[in-house]
Amino acid sequence: MNDRHWLIWDGECGLCSSTAKRIRRRDTESRFQIVSYQNCPRPPMTDKRFKRCQSELCLVTIDGRELWGARAVFFALAQTGSSVWRLGLIPPLIWLAMGGYWLVARNRGLISKLFFGGQACGLDNRYPEVD
Repeated sequence: MNDRHWLIWDGECGLCSSTAKRIRRRDTESRFQIVSYQNCPRPPMTDKRFKRCQSELCLVTIDGRELWGARAVFFALAQTGSSVWRLGLIPPLIWLAMGGYWLVARNRGLISKLFFGGQACGLDNRYPEVD
């Protein structure tokens, strides 16, 4: 069993890179292994996860649960000390968050071009221990 959660993001997306970078900064207790899906080892990467990671942030918990999209973000926020995450889990707010995540994820190419110059934000895409 792994001793860290895996946060798997799209290393070619500026928006995803920015999100991963923020979580990495907040992760002062090193609870997460943060890696782009393009560089993620097998396991935890699987063919099914690889395909889904092309359009959605994935989080694999220490106990093996998979969380996707907004739920993954809320989990990461909770693990890194944010108290805002609790509000996001209350219906109908979680439904709004999931809908908002879906909308943003489907348009992340445009968002990355507009706000991040169309490329990743310089995050190194991997930790040394996954090389």
